[in-house]
Amino acid sequence: MKSLLIIAAFLFSIGFAKAQNSNPYWVIETNINKTNFTILRVYDSQNSLLHEETIQGKALNILSRRDRRRIDRKVKEILKYQVFVSDKK
Repeated sequence: MKSLLIIAAFLFSIGFAKAQNSNPYWVIETNINKTNFTILRVYDSQNSLLHEETIQGKALNILSRRDRRRIDRKVKEILKYQVFVSDKK
């Protein structure tokens, strides 16, 4: 019985770790002196760069809820496209 609980806990921890590793994150970079562009970088959980894009004519502010939502939508589009492309290969 004790070994069954240990095995169940182990399998649960593997599933939990796998679920945590699938979370991509984004980073934006804007120059303080030249605020006419923003660089958006999307990374996976292993800190590998998935996508980089320069947004011209706009300096995004991560403190703005509207800008964070805009970035989140853009990242979802990027990830959906990457999944589509990886499924085609």
